[in-house]
Amino acid sequence: MSVAAGAGIALGASGLGAILGATGNTLSASKTTASAESGDDVIPLYGEHQPGIITPQQTYLYLASFRVSTDSKSDLVSMLKDWTKFCDLSVSGGTMMTGDNPLVPPTDTGESLDLPASKLTVTFGFGPSFFRDGGKDRFGIARLAPQHLKDIPRMARDNLDPSISGGDIVLQVCANDQQVAFHAVRNLIRLSVGTASLNWMQEGFASGTPGKTPRNLFGFKDGTANSLHDSADGYDRIVWAGDGEPDWMKGGSYLAYRKIQMKIETWDRTSLSDQEATFGRFKVSGAAFGAKGEFDAVDASKLPADSHVALAKQTKQQIHRRAYSYTDKVDPRTGNVDAGLLFISYQRNPDEQFIPMLRLMQSKDALNEYVSHVASGMFACPGGLREGRYIGQNILEA
Repeated sequence: MSVAAGAGIALGASGLGAILGATGNTLSASKTTASAESGDDVIPLYGEHQPGIITPQQTYLYLASFRVSTDSKSDLVSMLKDWTKFCDLSVSGGTMMTGDNPLVPPTDTGESLDLPASKLTVTFGFGPSFFRDGGKDRFGIARLAPQHLKDIPRMARDNLDPSISGGDIVLQVCANDQQVAFHAVRNLIRLSVGTASLNWMQEGFASGTPGKTPRNLFGFKDGTANSLHDSADGYDRIVWAGDGEPDWMKGGSYLAYRKIQMKIETWDRTSLSDQEATFGRFKVSGAAFGAKGEFDAVDASKLPADSHVALAKQTKQQIHRRAYSYTDKVDPRTGNVDAGLLFISYQRNPDEQFIPMLRLMQSKDALNEYVSHVASGMFACPGGLREGRYIGQNILEA
């Protein structure tokens, strides 16, 4: 029996009962005070698309990669059901009951008790090795791999660390309360024991005034170009998977991930004019050179040829950016801080939209003097989940 199968759970209005009806488990149902009073903090798990992709960006991120350690398809299915049940509960502001037997570990780690849902979202993605690893069709699903799912090609300037790159499954956990986000990822790790193991985990933040574009650690606005496709039609063109994909990818997207270390000490000794020329935008306003406002049309002829914005425009492609900043350890040899950007983007066709842009920027971008790409990953995120279904069901039961 899985860890969650016998656990008592308190929950808000959700599709958990339908999932349990399909799997034969029984759990108690009641609503926590925090979730009952914070309906605006709840982002539904179910819908045409997964939450956390075009959802307005929350403040905190945990990006966690897992390696599936079992050869048993049924054990994998059981874990994904447990994950789905837990996510259904958590995004509603609920928590598992601690249990009435003090001689066994509690069924919930407890750090989010009495906290609201805080716009918690969990977005699932599957890496190339989930379908085929070392030439082996692991679970009889290789035929269902989406057409653009493959590792991001190595770039000339890459300094990638394989220990923080790739993976079979990725979870993007976001919330406006860091403790709520950590509670979710912690319990998802706990529910994976014996079936999958944590590869790596990255923690990020994105602070900003509501309605304004957040800034990265270089002090420049990050994500201005998202406004160009901020409509249902725009998301269909840029984000959601297109024709020729397996059925489970309809309404889904490809998640591209790059961990970009920023040489902030070098940057901080660079003049403002050089900083702005590197990006091709004014630092305070976010406006491109030759424009007055952040969202004004960009005239490439006004930009330095090797500026970040000029090269992005040169590809004539758009992606949906969802980046977070990070700060990590201090290099004991130099005293420099390991800090930078957890670059995350969603796109319908990474071969057409993302890879050409990355290749061009890695070869010519003036920003390369100040950054180093240290981790990488590509994942396919299924379409939205229906109540009574578990994540990955359209792949593993096709």
